[in-house]
Amino acid sequence: MGGVLLNPNIPSHEVLTTGALIRFVTYAGIGLLIGWFAQKNAELVARLQILAERDFLTGLPNTRAFEAAIARRLTAGEPFALLLGDMDNLKAINDGHAEGNEILQQLATLLGNSLRPDDEVARVGGDEFAVLTPARTNDEAAQLAARASRRSRGRAVPA
Repeated sequence: MGGVLLNPNIPSHEVLTTGALIRFVTYAGIGLLIGWFAQKNAELVARLQILAERDFLTGLPNTRAFEAAIARRLTAGEPFALLLGDMDNLKAINDGHAEGNEILQQLATLLGNSLRPDDEVARVGGDEFAVLTPARTNDEAAQLAARASRRSRGRAVPA
């Protein structure tokens, strides 16, 4: 119909045929289907990216994501401190029990709550955690480590 408006010399019986209607419906349907698949694919890729960079138990970034964070800071030339720590006696707590998983989750939450917004914490091993902080001095990094240690010893981990 639009063709007739643009060029009145086209006979109307050549514009709107059954074949043209079928092609239009087919092309529109295929376009919608491809768009739907593309949207679902983008959602799945985003979910896979999150799963690839997160520890399944604690939800913290994993080693791969943490190494990328270190690389970003090195590339940017930003000063930072790297704090490493592990949980004492996890093997004794975790032998055959799910308690260890709960304690790791609690510890991850406590670490996340005791850090500043620009600090990055990750689970980099079974009971090992690492923190990247923009601390500019050893004293500042030591204070952050002491604060995190006090909070975690006081609540999450039975000694």
